Amino acid sequence: MPRPWRKLPKTAPAPSTRWPAWCAQCRGSALHAHPSPAARRPAIAQGSEAAGPPPCRTTPVDLIGAWVKAGTPENAPFPFTDLDGNACKAAFADDVQPLFTQPGVWFDSSPPCTTCHGPNLAAAQKGLNLATYDDILAGAGRQAGQAKGEDILSGGNWEQSILYQQLITRKMPPGRPPDSPAKGPEIYAGH
Repeated sequence: MPRPWRKLPKTAPAPSTRWPAWCAQCRGSALHAHPSPAARRPAIAQGSEAAGPPPCRTTPVDLIGAWVKAGTPENAPFPFTDLDGNACKAAFADDVQPLFTQPGVWFDSSPPCTTCHGPNLAAAQKGLNLATYDDILAGAGRQAGQAKGEDILSGGNWEQSILYQQLITRKMPPGRPPDSPAKGPEIYAGH
């Protein structure tokens, strides 16, 4: 089961027995933020820490960029460097796809990208479906039944891509505050 993206809250909750911290480095100190109760790692229950390394801190634009630069793998993990300079690995289904399909990723109360760019190409803005791996690679400007459209990932040249330009200039998603971070909020992803 894919785990949801985890957006860092504006303030770190105080550690307690009710909301145990899962950060293996600070164990609940105020050194950095921890996920809100709704965004906590699904594997954590009753104060136990999930097996494996903790997730890495990054931004949505950097994570999507790392995926694109790695050749857009669907099933294989891809490398990225987190905001702390650590080498991390992420996966499309667990870490990239939720950036398009989950609400509240880009700013509080933001709709999922798939609200406007969903499976119904007749209704999808710019003929773009961001709901699945294959549809993201199929691109924009498609009509129903059309297999390929305009490449939104610019053949792997992330900074030149249509998707990067739309995100970094804060044109997408609609309603994104002009003072929001250009690369999106800090999130936890991968390991």
